[in-house]
Amino acid sequence: MDAIMIDPHSAATALGIANSAISSVKSALDLAKNVQDRDLKRELSNVMDNVLDLKAKVLELDEENRNLRRSLCRSVASRGPQHGMSVERVLGSAAPI
Repeated sequence: MDAIMIDPHSAATALGIANSAISSVKSALDLAKNVQDRDLKRELSNVMDNVLDLKAKVLELDEENRNLRRSLCRSVASRGPQHGMSVERVLGSAAPI
């Protein structure tokens, strides 16, 4: 499986969007409680499921990214400056997150 790299800022942004979408869907579900349209209720439920799946995927990708950055930092640090590599040069920052 190809790894998808996502930076922490992007992950936080995506998570914020997912949380906002969850809030919107919950509001719509609350309004739908008084509606008798079962198709509408089913579709709103499907939307909520999809948003929750999206949120879970964002969290999964963020964790994978953190693990990959830590691994890369360990690898770069173990090779040392004799190879002309540094964590800052490889990752663009000193902190591995």
